[in-house]
Amino acid sequence: MSALRWTLLVLGVAIIAAIYFVGRRKEQQESSIRREPALGHRDSIPAQTNLLEPDDGFVESEADPELIDFDDLIARGLETEVANFRPKKPPVSQTSTRHQENKNGTMLLDQELVVLNLFSATDQGFDGAELYAAFHNAGFSWKNDQLFHCQRLKGEYLALNALKPGTFPQEPVEFNTRAVALILQLSSVKKPVDAFDEFLMLARQLQQDLEARLCDGQRSSLTKQTIAYLHDEVQQYQFKHR
Repeated sequence: MSALRWTLLVLGVAIIAAIYFVGRRKEQQESSIRREPALGHRDSIPAQTNLLEPDDGFVESEADPELIDFDDLIARGLETEVANFRPKKPPVSQTSTRHQENKNGTMLLDQELVVLNLFSATDQGFDGAELYAAFHNAGFSWKNDQLFHCQRLKGEYLALNALKPGTFPQEPVEFNTRAVALILQLSSVKKPVDAFDEFLMLARQLQQDLEARLCDGQRSSLTKQTIAYLHDEVQQYQFKHR
């Protein structure tokens, strides 16, 4: 009988202890929930990350009369403002029609030109000496056509002064510009996709060296989404012309 009482006593103590610990745990959980901010509270939401790329929404006005007009350059075969850079072009009447189609269906200018723009982040523009030093550091050299050319493994790339008349003086003394246009002509390279990747790396290097804004051919901030679109179009071009 004594043994039975001891057994019941121990069992009772165990049950009471279990009830106590379960109650304590539930109380701690409820206390923790009360301390946490409610869903939707601004402190409980992590800072959002732009999945495309840092993009301040910068758009350079295409109506700026100082900027070169690529429509006009293409219609002239790039002969007037860009002396020796002459892509193969159809007659002017056909060119305007083709370019109108490009505006509606592609990001490539005249169906074969990839254009990226570098804009100065300050109102002072790019200092001539600093700009030329960045060009030379990236492998560009000034040519008699008054443009900068860069010959790399995958192709040749061109740099224009994005302000009229589109050229650079041989010496940077007292020269200043607020915008530079980089051009890749797909018909001049063997592997357009590889050349585009190299071209983009080159543009990134200049962007970093000049602390510039990198924009697409429409002069809007270049995002990863835009790069993906361009890459896809270059792939399509390569497939059609291989």
